[in-house]
Amino acid sequence: MEKDILSKLEVARLIALQRLGILPESEERRLSAWVERDEKNKAFYEQLRQKSFDRNATSPSTAEGWNLFEKKYRTGKKGSRPFRHTLYRMVASAAVLVLAITGTYYYLTQPKEEIITSPQPASAVQLV
Repeated sequence: MEKDILSKLEVARLIALQRLGILPESEERRLSAWVERDEKNKAFYEQLRQKSFDRNATSPSTAEGWNLFEKKYRTGKKGSRPFRHTLYRMVASAAVLVLAITGTYYYLTQPKEEIITSPQPASAVQLV
């Protein structure tokens, strides 16, 4: 499978060089032999040869390429998601703050139990 992919990439490169008119003669013979070897090869060759070709075409800019990538794979920011995440974070923060204040208030307002000890004579009996 990998070898097939590599060969198709190699064939595409050779066809591109052929269309530009800069394919060496040895490579031209190699391409012709590959095309004649199998009917599938000939169909693939014709498919690539029929693709539109513009010598003066320039490659897209990085910004254009990134925009196409974002559009295709939808990696850009979504409309309501950032607001929704911000809202959830705010609600969670408020809930934690309310719980912390309530817990502190409850802890500080509880009456403290005092242990009252009365002095006992040293000879008194003590139950433990």
